[in-house]
Amino acid sequence: MPKKNILRGAIFIITVFIPISVFSDVLQEYRNTVNILEKIHDDKTGEYIMYSECSQKAYSEGYPRLGYLFYALASSESINAGNFRELLTDLGIQVKEATKPKIKSSDTKTNLKVAIDMELREIDKIYPVFIKRLNSEYNKEAIRSIKYAGEVDRQHLGILHAGHSFIALVSSTFMKKIEETSIKYFVCQICGSTVIELPRMICPICSSPVSSYKEVAKTEHFYMLYDKNNR
Repeated sequence: MPKKNILRGAIFIITVFIPISVFSDVLQEYRNTVNILEKIHDDKTGEYIMYSECSQKAYSEGYPRLGYLFYALASSESINAGNFRELLTDLGIQVKEATKPKIKSSDTKTNLKVAIDMELREIDKIYPVFIKRLNSEYNKEAIRSIKYAGEVDRQHLGILHAGHSFIALVSSTFMKKIEETSIKYFVCQICGSTVIELPRMICPICSSPVSSYKEVAKTEHFYMLYDKNNR
């Protein structure tokens, strides 16, 4: 057999069969881990889409403060989705395109209630089960990332509760005063931590330097509607 054909055969075996073998080993060793990471990546991508739609809805209904709130949460979930995508990629898994979320955007008051219920379900029911299932395979990075996601969701829950309280006052005389109160959201670019005041030194969730936080920019919709409501 010519040397050229032998070389081609060797390259074929290296580039095709060895990666398949490695992929098979990963699935066998981390089957639960891969399934759970794929599920959370899909959920987080869906939540990013949902919060983005909720943001647009709030702006369209004349709630710039709540539009900004949802936009901040969307920014955070985008980082979370990216983190889980990276974990899957590191395991050699080709990440599938996420499915569009089943939860559709409604009016802003309903969206707040739906989002609160969703975050509570993840914190109290979904993540504890996932972590328990992962303990048998003990992929430290996966377990850490899910714990981070749970802590981020607790922050989101507090923000959503504040938004729910706010919308209860929008028809009162306090509306203008509340809208005039300056508010900023900051998101950690490492773990998605979402705060309205920067921590003094490090992220309270992933311990990254405070410089890892980035202020969530207010969109044009915010300024347009804020000016309209405060003329």
